[in-house]
Amino acid sequence: MDWAPRSLRRREREIQSNFARLCGEHGREPTESEEAGALGVAVEILRSAKGQISNAHVASLESRVRDGRYGDGRDALEPSDPADEPLEACIARETSLALQAMLRSLDERERTVTALSFAEGLTLAEIGARLGVTESRVCQIRASAIRRLRAYARAQGLVPA
Repeated sequence: MDWAPRSLRRREREIQSNFARLCGEHGREPTESEEAGALGVAVEILRSAKGQISNAHVASLESRVRDGRYGDGRDALEPSDPADEPLEACIARETSLALQAMLRSLDERERTVTALSFAEGLTLAEIGARLGVTESRVCQIRASAIRRLRAYARAQGLVPA
């Protein structure tokens, strides 16, 4: 029931997957040139694809009610995206930086397993096949990564002890 072509949605998934993989590898958000290089396209083509994807997302016009309020009671003049609020944007940025620092505390293998498991949603068996190890070993690596992330978060005061 999507009006956008399947090829555009496929490209969107490819770009998102590539972005998540690069974030896991580098421990930070990749630059446009890194993204484009990993996809094997020019930066201009990547920008064009992202623009097409952005234009393919449509909000419902029926969510407003005649009295200027949304169906859930919010005032129509309020920002619909919490990220539009300066405090929310600041908190989101700090959270992102903290997550990046946490991921940098992992070794390369733990970062890879974490990215494949949580960002790309692969199963332990799929990750094992990709890395050439058993499913059991992937489970051990992921558990170790989670323990290290929790310990790092506690040490930084990001979560209660």
